[in-house]
Parts: sequence; structure tokens; C-alpha cells
Amino acid sequence: MRLRGDPPISVSIVQRYRIFQNGDRPWAAATVAYHWAILDGSEREIIAYHWNPEQRVAFPHLHLGPAAGLGTSRLHKIHLPTGYLVLPDIIGLLITQFVVRPRRADWKQVLERFRAAAPTVASRG
Repeated sequence: MRLRGDPPISVSIVQRYRIFQNGDRPWAAATVAYHWAILDGSEREIIAYHWNPEQRVAFPHLHLGPAAGLGTSRLHKIHLPTGYLVLPDIIGLLITQFVVRPRRADWKQVLERFRAAAPTVASRG
């Protein structure tokens, strides 16, 4: 998805959930993996956040992509540990650090509401 920013950037969002019956509510969702990437105007990866406990690198981590401009081709293969994130964390990062123009003036309150309601984690690596 292309975003309203200067310079132009895009975001790729892939998130897997497990839907299950919950005792106090009819249904609930749990995140089982995510792969979020921020791309430059040429669709080259700047940074990517990954978490998939079923993979070889099971802990939440960050990749610095070739478009990060750090001058080494090996850096994008390094798994820099992060904490578990939720999608509102990435949206806030895009607005505050990548200068993407939000569509709403109350974006902080909206992200806080979504962060509070984010699906639970199925398991952590």
C-alpha cells in the first residue's frame, strides 16, 4: 500500500491469526505470525518486522533492508531482536518517524484504542 509521505514510501502488512472459541466471548482472535515491511519509492525494503514462532528464527525481530542505506549487503540478513509488536505500533512509527500524513487529526487516540483491543498472542517465540 502506498502512503501519503514525502519521500514516497509503501507498507506491506501480512498478519496471520488463529480464530478460536473463548469461554466468556463467542469468538476471539490470536496473532500467530506477522511480517510488516516499510518500502521506499522503488519498493525496496527499508525495514521489516517479523515474528513467526514456527520458523527457525522464532523471536520477534527487525531486518534493516537494502534501502536503509547502511552500506552493507549482509545487514539485511541479521535478525535484530525486538519485543512483540502490534499493528498500531507500526502505524504510529510510519506517522511519527517516516512522516506519513495521517488521514485523521485524532490518529493517536484511534491507535491507542486499537492497541488496547489488539488480538491476543497465540504463543511467543
